[in-house]
Amino acid sequence: MGNIESTGEAQGRPDGPAGLGFFETNQDGKVDRQNADNVFVLVVHFDFRNEPESFREGDAEDVENLRKTFAENRRCNFRSLQSPEKGSLLKLLSDQEKLMRFFSSKDLPSVFVLYFLSHGGEDNKIFTDHHHSGSHIEISTAEVFKSLKKLTDLGNCLKLVNFGPCRGDLEDPKFSSKNFYKGNENRNSCCITFWPEMHNSVIFYSTVETTRANRDEKRGSWFVEKLCHVLNSLSEDKPLIHVLTSVQRQIHETSRVFTDFSTNQPQGQTPEVKMFPQDNMFFISRISKQTIRPSLTDSRKAKGATVKSVSEFFTWKSDAGRDLRDRRASVLFENWNEHVEEMERALSKNLGFETSVRNLDDLSEYLNQVQEFETDEGVGCILTCLFCEIRATEHSNEVYVSVKDHFESMKDILHKFVGSQNDRWIGKPKIFFVINQTFEPVGTTYEKFVFQMNVESEYELAATNHSGWLVLVLNSRRKYEKLMEILGGSDLKKGKSLQELLSHLLTTESSREDKSFLNSTLQHLLDFPDWPPTFVKPDFQLKDTADSSIREANFDELVQEMKQSKESQIWLLSSDAGSGKTTVLKELASELRKSDVKALYVSLPSIRRNFANNEMQFLADATHYSTKEIASWIEKKRVFVILDGFDELRSKFRRDVVLTSVKALQEKEVKCCIATRPHEGNLFGNAVSVEIKPFDEAKQIGFVQLVGKKNDEFLERFEKKDILENAVHLSFLLDHDGECNLYEICDKLIWHKVERRLLKENGFNKVAEERIKSILELHRLVAARFLEKTTIPGERVTTEELRRLNDFGLATYQHQRVHFPCSTFADFLAAQKYSNDLEQDGASDVPMLESSEFQQSRTFVDLYQAR
Repeated sequence: MGNIESTGEAQGRPDGPAGLGFFETNQDGKVDRQNADNVFVLVVHFDFRNEPESFREGDAEDVENLRKTFAENRRCNFRSLQSPEKGSLLKLLSDQEKLMRFFSSKDLPSVFVLYFLSHGGEDNKIFTDHHHSGSHIEISTAEVFKSLKKLTDLGNCLKLVNFGPCRGDLEDPKFSSKNFYKGNENRNSCCITFWPEMHNSVIFYSTVETTRANRDEKRGSWFVEKLCHVLNSLSEDKPLIHVLTSVQRQIHETSRVFTDFSTNQPQGQTPEVKMFPQDNMFFISRISKQTIRPSLTDSRKAKGATVKSVSEFFTWKSDAGRDLRDRRASVLFENWNEHVEEMERALSKNLGFETSVRNLDDLSEYLNQVQEFETDEGVGCILTCLFCEIRATEHSNEVYVSVKDHFESMKDILHKFVGSQNDRWIGKPKIFFVINQTFEPVGTTYEKFVFQMNVESEYELAATNHSGWLVLVLNSRRKYEKLMEILGGSDLKKGKSLQELLSHLLTTESSREDKSFLNSTLQHLLDFPDWPPTFVKPDFQLKDTADSSIREANFDELVQEMKQSKESQIWLLSSDAGSGKTTVLKELASELRKSDVKALYVSLPSIRRNFANNEMQFLADATHYSTKEIASWIEKKRVFVILDGFDELRSKFRRDVVLTSVKALQEKEVKCCIATRPHEGNLFGNAVSVEIKPFDEAKQIGFVQLVGKKNDEFLERFEKKDILENAVHLSFLLDHDGECNLYEICDKLIWHKVERRLLKENGFNKVAEERIKSILELHRLVAARFLEKTTIPGERVTTEELRRLNDFGLATYQHQRVHFPCSTFADFLAAQKYSNDLEQDGASDVPMLESSEFQQSRTFVDLYQAR
């Protein structure tokens, strides 16, 4: 293809300064901005035009999109190279004189943007359309980086290197519990390396290792199209990391809805960003003239997949609108010191993480617990901080951490958190801080060594298997101090993103020897807001079973009484189903944690693993704390155990384990609060019974104003006021704007949930009512057997039908157990079955409804008959 340098030189250079962006410095409070006047953009692409079976459709569209975006809209010095010879290309990228001549420039660039567009494979291979001995000649990303490192005079230049090829053969669509992932070897997708250890560089991969990238013959690749869309529609100056995260988010949103029409199979991909220490923060400038495309509907093969504009920030809500406000963190250390304590304090006290602190020797136990963490209780983010010795492998520069007498790869640690290995955290932020606890002086290299090989829920977030993680590796004391300023400050609670603040951290006392870096597939900007209160504090009636004394208390008084009560005191929150017990218990836990108390909240029905007979192991399995931590808190009288949903346990073995554990905890002088229904209160011996009192008018008004954003006129619409006395029922009323019969509200809500799911399965085409009724009939039968504590699988209910429950968000079936997250749904669905039985059999009553255990179902039956 002729002489590369002269071919580029003949194109000249644009007039005037580039409009891509600017560098920003902040010294002593004075902000200085320096425009990036000279920006080189090089697109290297291989279209395989002479190989029909390998022809890269959409290649020309990619190149044209990039040309318009950078050359026309941003006035950058743009070049494209089609099918260059490997040797000539690498020589160009390593020879400053040749590169400057190629771009017809006498001035060094302040930014160098490099794109590789081709086919690719695992181990960072880029295929060319040239051949040797019958095989495609390959270029590795390592060879690209080695060449760029030779441009020593470009050390201060920001290098943004973009790799568009596939990185393997695995598809990466939105995760689905219905897919069969056995043999889906994606361990290398989590590989964390120090490579290329290149100062002032940012690497952007179209997808993670082992997985495919997507293209369309008419629109080009997702990677290029989304990046160009973001750059061409930028309405304000944004940090580079924000812009790259916007691209990640757009590809994430496309992956949530994209289906290949020809195969009817979903497709997706997960871009990966890697950022090394920078001299200065770089901002992308807003576009002077927006060039937004009219539609983001994807390729000709897609089913109406238009991506709607949504917030750039993580919303802390599930796809079904449920709050995901809880946060969990674990700090693991090799040697305890003030840094560990400082980290725990910042996470728990400032950012609201429920934080565990344990020795790195317990890493294996922690990673096993990660597999069992129950995220259906509203946990939206998990953070893992490792204070440890860090090393790198001899050849791949892969990151390893010291654990006991061996080294554990960050790849294996991260892999425990991603799908399909672990579907509990899909779509939710997974943050990792890896901090060299020795803080060796800058300039000391890492010691190298050669490694020897030895259910759909209302709390779900749809995403690909590999999205949502962020890893920060630090080897600098000053950068650690900056991290603590970030975590202990207020910026993360006031709208600043973690990505932007960490990007700024990488500019702190930056040096060529600093091996710190950031690696991320996190598809949203992440902040940690302080949530406004949405809890209306109820009043309570307290009864001491020891002397039968009765007294009343408000919420704050109850918290104080629990704190000051004798050790080993048992509290029973024994109100009826749907009275808001779970909400009260979570708020109690939150209040207790504000003092020097470790409140261990456990949702008993949500535990997936078998119950351990030992009370310490039972608590460790049910929470994310270690047995050592729990034992220490018990010894120091600092722990309060809160067990929710005892009445929902159907297994006698599980109920016996809980009763035995509570007795053992009493003997260890541990306070416990257990939520159950009134008829089971006598199982726990002497205890203080706590009953939630119905909302009075003042609390009803407060609830509709705070939660529903309505005024007190909303309450005047109801003739029967008893429906307003229950927080759960009030929530239903607010959601459905005030139909006054609770039966009708539940009926409409449950019908809507089932219909919505079936519509989604049916491509949003109309669903026959008989199909909805059939699904509801299954739920009613299961609910009745669930409440009756009889065997559920059997006549009219198959195991396959039980698995089907997981699709509708009313009940779950996992590990051969049925669970209703909202017990009111179980009571209502059972009541519908009993009502139908009454009508069909002509009976006057169902004897089972006379039992106190079925009081709520009885109420629903009465409401049905009163309609």
